Amino acid sequence: MWADLGDALSEQYTGTASTMGAALRQGGHTTRAMLEKGWRAVNRAYCAHFEDDARQSALQLLLGSHKLTKVPSSQIRRSPQGKFRFALATWNLHGRTPWESAETLQSLIRGACEVNGARESPDVFVFCFQEFSELSATNVVLLASGDEVRQARFEAAAASALHAELGESFWELRSFGMVGLFVSVFVAARLAKSVKSVSAERIRSGLYGQAGNKGAVAVSFKIEESPGLGGIRVR
Repeated sequence: MWADLGDALSEQYTGTASTMGAALRQGGHTTRAMLEKGWRAVNRAYCAHFEDDARQSALQLLLGSHKLTKVPSSQIRRSPQGKFRFALATWNLHGRTPWESAETLQSLIRGACEVNGARESPDVFVFCFQEFSELSATNVVLLASGDEVRQARFEAAAASALHAELGESFWELRSFGMVGLFVSVFVAARLAKSVKSVSAERIRSGLYGQAGNKGAVAVSFKIEESPGLGGIRVR
């Protein structure tokens, strides 16, 4: 264990395994251990002279101590940016369906769109639910992708509620579920043509990564891409 730990630390800092690893594993400085130590010393010298700069830069980036290259002010260009409004509603439903009430769902939307007492219509609205379906043993096994029938009912209800509450149409971008977790993303219809690179992912962490009773779901996309900026990435 100590030898493995030493090798792992040495790999990070020098690019090669520890020069003492063989001696620890073989119980002393045997002929084989000395030969291995000499070979690793040669590798370490090579890495120090030819590969250390990239490794050191990576360590500094990881530790936050790196220095950014200064760009001459004459080369800095900024693309005009507008306001991007993003609204989020979260709820642990405990397996119930209160969203089937139009009044309840509109109230949830209304609360997510209020900023400092003022009402603002968002460009993107995201619903994030826990226990969207009951976390029973049967559902954990059978609903790897969530309750797709219930999800479809919610999507239709949410689109209707968004239109009724905000006064404009919203396009369902992507919905994604895993057992009781569910995320649903809606984009204002006026921006539908500006969205691309849509993807979704499930991360299972229950039963050592085998079950979805614990974990996360995520949706990623780009919207209103500007030249040279790579767009806005939302996760």
